[in-house]
Amino acid sequence: MLNADVNPAEIVDVARDILDEKAAGRLMKRAASAGIQFTAEQILELSQCEADEGLYMILKTSSCTFSQTQLDDIYFETGNDNVRRKVLEIAQNQGIRLQSVCDEESEEITPQRKHKRPGLLSALFFGALTDKDSGKMSGLQFSVGDHVRVRHRGQEGTIIGIHGNLYMVSLKDGAYVDSYIALDLEKCW
Repeated sequence: MLNADVNPAEIVDVARDILDEKAAGRLMKRAASAGIQFTAEQILELSQCEADEGLYMILKTSSCTFSQTQLDDIYFETGNDNVRRKVLEIAQNQGIRLQSVCDEESEEITPQRKHKRPGLLSALFFGALTDKDSGKMSGLQFSVGDHVRVRHRGQEGTIIGIHGNLYMVSLKDGAYVDSYIALDLEKCW
């Protein structure tokens, strides 16, 4: 039984541990209907459950303030148009311009146009475009092969490609690839 007195952190833990996306989505919808409020960090964690309908309900009822990085990450985590539109609406209401909806020419992407996260093959392709001798593209802080830590997640990985101002990072020993801007990363080991 969910009510507003339930600790949101417990719901996040349960939703992450559920292996069934539909069940996680139902839990998230019930939490939103019960009026449970999540922090921006908790919503970011829930975005990784791949339960888009539940995430949409939580975003729709949320009253927390997000950072640009958090909204970018949520936008990247989902392919669901409703969630992406809601993220864009929240960003607009908070006066945030999302990096994930801007390409190199600063052309804004509309919610109807998909913004896909680069896959491993494209990451390897763009990694091959870097300077072979130094592994760096001019003006960049990191190079292909650098070991980095994602600041807001604490996860460590290896840069496998660079595209514009985005660094493609292989996390969890290559099981997961995501793109980050330099401010999201720090060198480690």
